[in-house]
Amino acid sequence: MSSAAPVEEAPDGDDEGGDGSGRRDGSGADGRNLGDGSWQGSGGLLLTPEQNRLVDVHLARMAASEPAVTAAVRTLVHLVGDGRLVGLEYRVKSEHSLKRRVALSLRRHPVRTAEEVFAQSYDALRYTLCVDPDRYAPCVERALARLLAAGFDSARFRNFWRESRGGYRGVNTVWQGQPRPGAARGLFELQFHTPDSYRATVVTHTAYERLRRPGLTDDTAARLRALQSAVFSRVPVPPEAPAIALPRRPDAGGANPRGR
Repeated sequence: MSSAAPVEEAPDGDDEGGDGSGRRDGSGADGRNLGDGSWQGSGGLLLTPEQNRLVDVHLARMAASEPAVTAAVRTLVHLVGDGRLVGLEYRVKSEHSLKRRVALSLRRHPVRTAEEVFAQSYDALRYTLCVDPDRYAPCVERALARLLAAGFDSARFRNFWRESRGGYRGVNTVWQGQPRPGAARGLFELQFHTPDSYRATVVTHTAYERLRRPGLTDDTAARLRALQSAVFSRVPVPPEAPAIALPRRPDAGGANPRGR
């Protein structure tokens, strides 16, 4: 599902920042589980049997936590009173998409363990709230305040209306709820888009996916990034959107939570 990877640090879930892939389920992420318990993907991507087993355990825990997280996000949208959830059918990253993400990260950072990669894979559960431009900033601010008041911790906050410099646009946030026995730790991504910025993530999805594949030439990567930037540069900026910031937690004595 998400897009503007190396264009202005757009999250890619591998601890590199923004996203823009149009919230697809990663169906283009080819791969297969092998008879010895390992996993193999395109471009020579591999997971050992133990790494593949750990991903399967993570997927099971994520599936256990998904209903509660989705219910919380639906309640949030109802309370905020504006906007609608889009791409909800893609809220759970597919098996092979997640395995490709882990394998790519381990290739780029060989000293990492699979557990450390999971700690950065914040978009395995992901949601998108789409809001009309004239109500966008107040709606996002209300949603952020309600999430903090409900006890969620901010793990990441990026305002790409302010930071994009012509690339990916939107507000991307990552939240963590209270861990539950047998479930994942409740980490999920919530993006805030206008209809135009969401449409741009869909249009640039193919370029985003190609940029994530190994073996891309520099010329091809530059062309794909230029395409992403050209699409996002045409997205109108909603009033007051660049000023959106993570509010202070009501019970934190004036201190911001972890996310910035």
